[in-house]
Amino acid sequence: MAMGAVYQLVPVVVNRSLFSKWMGFIHYCLFMIGHLGLILGFSRFNPNWIACFAVILFLSILLFAVNVVITLVSAKQWNTVTIHVLCASISLMLTGFTGMLMGYDFANGQLGVNHNHLLLTHIWLGAVGWFGNLIMGFTYKLLPMFSISHNYPVKAQKTALVLLNLAILLGTGSALSGLDNLFLRFPVVLLALAFLSFVYATYQIRQSGIKKNPGAGVAFTVKINALMALYLLLLAGAVFFIPGQEIFIMSIWISLWGWVYFTIIGYLSKIVPFLWWTFKYGSHVGKEKVPLLHQMIDEKRVRWGLNGVACSFLATTLGMAVSSSFLFNGGFILFLLFSLFYILLIGLVFKN
Repeated sequence: MAMGAVYQLVPVVVNRSLFSKWMGFIHYCLFMIGHLGLILGFSRFNPNWIACFAVILFLSILLFAVNVVITLVSAKQWNTVTIHVLCASISLMLTGFTGMLMGYDFANGQLGVNHNHLLLTHIWLGAVGWFGNLIMGFTYKLLPMFSISHNYPVKAQKTALVLLNLAILLGTGSALSGLDNLFLRFPVVLLALAFLSFVYATYQIRQSGIKKNPGAGVAFTVKINALMALYLLLLAGAVFFIPGQEIFIMSIWISLWGWVYFTIIGYLSKIVPFLWWTFKYGSHVGKEKVPLLHQMIDEKRVRWGLNGVACSFLATTLGMAVSSSFLFNGGFILFLLFSLFYILLIGLVFKN
């Protein structure tokens, strides 16, 4: 989904066609083969399959990143959005590379690397480098569009860009070298500061916007960003006193599902109706009666769905924190049900 969003939004950002659509199709084919092969390899615990399909997956990621990077470089339009996407693409390549190394060493054991160190590096590059850069960069494009914002300052955006990627460099460096104290403390502090700058940048965009209500999904995403910044601030203090193993899994859970997932589904409620309305009715505007954009999806149901997903996620997180399998399992079932309801709601847009 994230890669598809990049293919869709990068040409919009740079006002230039993607370098190669065929490369995109080949990437998708290889990505699906590699992804499904890895799932099958892990399910059967077959090291050779894992190594083979990890290479295929890495090649697909390489095709994707090269396609995006060439498009960005050719456009020569460097700003916080395009630099974030460039950093995200590089991080994704390195994520795939470290994953391939783990798969190869798992099968052959000839590299002599520490798998825990590689895994931590893989997580830093993927969760923070790829998703962090991607979400921050595209937020600076999408939020002004949905808020109709102009002439807002970008200093906080630049600060967030620098701090985020410094945190990634320090985090991956400390993970590879096995310096646990450095991994647990200073990169997390930098990450918290980056999110504070990011949240302030989104506040400035909203303040300069003509449209004060950009929609339930976008408003939900803005709140999630603020809550994630608050969590990282608390985490930055906690890592000085609490052993890393006790909060590491919780942080990964909150980062991937509480921030990345929520951000994606929040923006989907605006992006999907906008793209479908443009595709289906754009050429008919002024010629015949067409539905308005806000009629493409029920905002009240969007709000219900997002609130349901958020509350069930809190239940699963609380269950994890207090080691309650009943609370975790119950919350997770509700999380799945509300997610399915929300995805169905998005899918109904295509009936309009």
